[in-house]
Amino acid sequence: NDDDDPTDYDPVKSHGTHVTGTIAAKTNNSLGVSGMTWGEHCTIIPIKIFEAEKTTPDILASSIIFAVEHGAKIINMSLAGPDSPVVAAAVQYASENEVLMIAASGNHYSSSPYYPASYEEVLSVGAVDNTMQRASYSNYGVYLDLVAPGGSSSAQILSTGYSTDEGNTYSYMQGTSMAAPHVTGLAALLMAQGYAGRDSSGEEIIRKILRETALDLGEPGWDQYYGYGLIQAFDALNFNEERRPLLIQILSTSGQVLKEAEVEGNGSFYVNGLTENHIKIRIWRDFNGNKEIDKGDLLGYYGFSGSGATTAWHPTIDNAETLSFFSSGHNELETPIQFFPVNESSGY
Repeated sequence: NDDDDPTDYDPVKSHGTHVTGTIAAKTNNSLGVSGMTWGEHCTIIPIKIFEAEKTTPDILASSIIFAVEHGAKIINMSLAGPDSPVVAAAVQYASENEVLMIAASGNHYSSSPYYPASYEEVLSVGAVDNTMQRASYSNYGVYLDLVAPGGSSSAQILSTGYSTDEGNTYSYMQGTSMAAPHVTGLAALLMAQGYAGRDSSGEEIIRKILRETALDLGEPGWDQYYGYGLIQAFDALNFNEERRPLLIQILSTSGQVLKEAEVEGNGSFYVNGLTENHIKIRIWRDFNGNKEIDKGDLLGYYGFSGSGATTAWHPTIDNAETLSFFSSGHNELETPIQFFPVNESSGY
């Protein structure tokens, strides 16, 4: 609607809120439902593309581009429709920027391709019911990659919701729209562990992990009804694959890298031998693994919190807080880091 309000005021139940709850609802708080990411360390960019259950290819394409340019590293698309050149181009743009895309296969009990799930760059997710059988409505076919819980008429998926009568509430829904965010949430957990980018063969590492650890259902191996199978969070998070470390860079006030260290699992890092009296700190995730800060990577400067759109997503070292010398050994950052996407090929 060309505004900053993502609320769905259509009388239909709040579809996007339901999907988001599956990804990121707070967990272990004795309230409502459990999100795949435990409700921790997950930033959601809610982009509204439907009004009265209708949208256009141009709106979808511009929404994908908006997500990429505002730092999204995973895009969940709980929707399915016809092929479109403008959407295909936006999907390719996201892929070129190392953004993982996950989409619902569709609810038409059809083997015909529906999009964006059927684009090669997108993970296509079908639905199973609570007996781990393919949900009767779930699309299938040669483009299907994985399945996840989508519910059935007798056992739907409970998640967060909104209604004009009750306000913020919980609601039941079923569909491949509900299956896709289960995969998206697991992908976010994997990315938080440092799995990102592509392996030596060019395959997306997270896509590979999800495929290799899926529970095989139906015919042995890949099949058109279950793809590679049902996602398995525990096995995926314990898969042996190359990780992209989160790196801390100690900079001089002029921007020279003085020291670099890997951030440990508890958030601390170890440096020694610093001689500068004043420093700045940059945090970097090398998504494509080429050891250069370039397009598709994420950066954050310690002490920076942007307000304007341009500054927030394209800060420079001048935005970083200048710190006094700190001692060698283990250190911890006291303030959360706001990351932004690198949209340029070089320049850092």
